Amino acid sequence: MVFAGLLAGGCIHLKQEIEIRKGNTGRFSMAMSVPDSVYAGLMQGKHKRLEPVRKLFVKEAGAAMFPANAGFRIFRYRVYTDEGRHHVVIEGKLVDAKKALASGRLGNFQFEPKEGGGGRLQLTLTHPLKGSGTAAAVISDTVKDEMRAAAAGIRIELTIKVPKKITRAGTKDTGKRVARWVFDPAQDDAFLFTAPDISLEWE
Repeated sequence: MVFAGLLAGGCIHLKQEIEIRKGNTGRFSMAMSVPDSVYAGLMQGKHKRLEPVRKLFVKEAGAAMFPANAGFRIFRYRVYTDEGRHHVVIEGKLVDAKKALASGRLGNFQFEPKEGGGGRLQLTLTHPLKGSGTAAAVISDTVKDEMRAAAAGIRIELTIKVPKKITRAGTKDTGKRVARWVFDPAQDDAFLFTAPDISLEWE
């Protein structure tokens, strides 16, 4: 999940799920779509931040982003169009969850497993204006308006499932072993200006 790239793309919908299981294994899924009106410009563009997004819509190139030597095993990869949008759906196994998450293919995650099945997971976001982390920076109202316009139509949803009870999470949308983040500027655009806390710990 490339935060800066998604912001640069505009109108992108992304739903990503990561499940970490006991024994350093797990599963993941990713469903992404863009409107037909955006697709041609996306695929022909040269914006470097969007290169990983472009690859996902080409099955061979996209599948190559999740190699076995990085801890992945892909068992479903589908690219299709429906209702005026281009879609890509990827599902796979995390054969080695720590290696797969450290590879950066699913985002800039840091996974720290602990003895007894506990652990900590954090996603470090690269903000398009402020770089990594959540440090405050002064953003003018003009720039904020430009960012809102660029992010119009974006929706990002991330769900993380862990093998044991969650003890802390950077979201209020949590269950016993599930945490969920939703970023939709039409509902709340704070994430555009301050990188959100995407982290959790479990015992």
